[in-house]
Amino acid sequence: MSDHSLDRRRFLGTAASGAMLAALPFRSAIAASENVKIAYGSDGYTWSVPYVADGIESWKKHGLNPSMATFPSGRESLESALTKDSDFGTTTDSPYLFAAMRGLKPVIFANYQRYSNDMKIVARTGRGISGNDPASLKGKRVATRIGTSGHYALHRYLEMAKLKKSDVTIVNMTPGDAINAMVRGDVDGLSWTSRAAFVVQNALKEEAFIMTQEGYSKFFASHQLMCTNETVVAERPGILKAGVQALMDAEAFIAKDKSWMDIVAKRTKTTPDAVAKETADFEFQLRFDDRFVQDLIEAAEWAIDEKLAKRPDGDMRKLFVSTIYTKALTEIAPDRVKLS
Repeated sequence: MSDHSLDRRRFLGTAASGAMLAALPFRSAIAASENVKIAYGSDGYTWSVPYVADGIESWKKHGLNPSMATFPSGRESLESALTKDSDFGTTTDSPYLFAAMRGLKPVIFANYQRYSNDMKIVARTGRGISGNDPASLKGKRVATRIGTSGHYALHRYLEMAKLKKSDVTIVNMTPGDAINAMVRGDVDGLSWTSRAAFVVQNALKEEAFIMTQEGYSKFFASHQLMCTNETVVAERPGILKAGVQALMDAEAFIAKDKSWMDIVAKRTKTTPDAVAKETADFEFQLRFDDRFVQDLIEAAEWAIDEKLAKRPDGDMRKLFVSTIYTKALTEIAPDRVKLS
């Protein structure tokens, strides 16, 4: 495979059609505490809402007994959910849409958070890169994980800089390997989360810096998702409602109690001040709306142009909407579901 291919093992499909989600019966109650395995994609502010749900034990409050697994990125945590190794998988929109376009039938039951600026371009000094000039990335080696939000964010950053993808060399690495490559000096830059940028800067001090993001919100938006598989939807829909209730409790806690930053700082091995700074533009709210679907379509068009995915048959909007499980959120907060 080429560097720009999703070099990953094949997901296991499930039997039911995504279009049947709305027709499935909805058993809302959990009779007793149920075990659920939650897969996280690396450690970052991206998962702030479920981290807070862990910290305030809102999963348990709603009848769930969670166990956790952490993977290198949201791509792998989504795979864990699709292969039924986990019940829930946290991911960003990019891995989800790749899976959906391949017909693998991921199911989104919570779109809990959005941001524009958490994905950072962190660069090394002495490499001819200016922090205030995005175009100075031309000719540089930038590490990211192909097929993730870090990759899509880099694409949008290059677009903002009026550069072509051929103007930089993209080095496909897991986040951990990319951080190590930055510290060793093997690459000139890294496109990943603010938490990764924090780690790099903490290691390199004045030898690393974060590039400007002025105007970047016009080019990039990322959604954070909690996904499952169709078997869970068909056989255990009660845990999906319980999961949504737990996440909404975490959302309410974030709105009223600043100690949520301590919970996230502990999980990300950063500081409450860093959490406050790097999540300043985050929007913490569970909802499904047309803007979400449109963002997915725009990202999908990029993936097709990059030859990372093939254009699916039929209408793309219908494809994405068919994978959204709205029943749980509709029963709890119907005003949060506005899909035309």
